[in-house]
Amino acid sequence: MRKLLKIVNKRIELLQNSKQSFKDIFQCIHYQEENTFCEYLNDYKIHKITYKEAKELSIQMGNYFSKHITLEKGSYVGLMMENRKEWIFSFWGLLMAGYKPVLFNVKLGPSLNKDVIELLKVKTIISDKDVNLVENEINIEKIHLESTNKSIDDFSWENEIALTSSATTLNVKVCI
Repeated sequence: MRKLLKIVNKRIELLQNSKQSFKDIFQCIHYQEENTFCEYLNDYKIHKITYKEAKELSIQMGNYFSKHITLEKGSYVGLMMENRKEWIFSFWGLLMAGYKPVLFNVKLGPSLNKDVIELLKVKTIISDKDVNLVENEINIEKIHLESTNKSIDDFSWENEIALTSSATTLNVKVCI
């Protein structure tokens, strides 16, 4: 318990002594690179990803988005997929690449998500399946990430995200 408390306090200290941007949050999250970031099950085997590997995958995703999204920097880009490790790497990759992620609720269905798309003028959506809601979609299942020598300092980070409500009143609200 003390070890965990020490880690939490160190990360709070790092964040408090920063500009508190998304880039700073990313650095605080990936502070101890040798620790386990996440575990997942594949072919009945548990696989682990370290914070260092997660950081590298996020940078590779940011590099991919920088090359393949042709929108003006600062544009809203949709992120529409279930909870999975690729969602995390895509989220950070979009911020690194200079885009504002719109965190879509996949349970809302196409009509309510179309309202958000129109409201925020979303032209590109990142997903793990074909959603057919905008002309430009990037299906992460179909992309190939390349190794890169880039660091997080080589990107022009964005500092804004958009969250959608659960639409319990059948009216979607967007929080920025």
